[in-house]
Amino acid sequence: MTITKAEVKTIYNIEITKTEAYEIAIKADTDRRNYLETFKWVTDATAEEFGKKFDTFNGLTASETSYLAEKLGFDGVVNHGFPKDGVWQMSVYRYGDRMN
Repeated sequence: MTITKAEVKTIYNIEITKTEAYEIAIKADTDRRNYLETFKWVTDATAEEFGKKFDTFNGLTASETSYLAEKLGFDGVVNHGFPKDGVWQMSVYRYGDRMN
């Protein structure tokens, strides 16, 4: 047997607050890498309107949680999560060591 490639993927369970998410979302409109125009609706929304959507079970879309994870320095999302006690809980991952 020959191993041609091995890769480590570390999974983190994180919590992001409404304030942290809003600060990232409000800057998304000017981000050149935001080609999917994620959080475009936030530019016209108040912090209160964002908070109401943040607190609902299906409040953030998969592209929005993926954008948040990327901006926090992770490579992707395993579980897009849900809101609980004022924070959004989700599982994200970051690639680690590779052996070729």
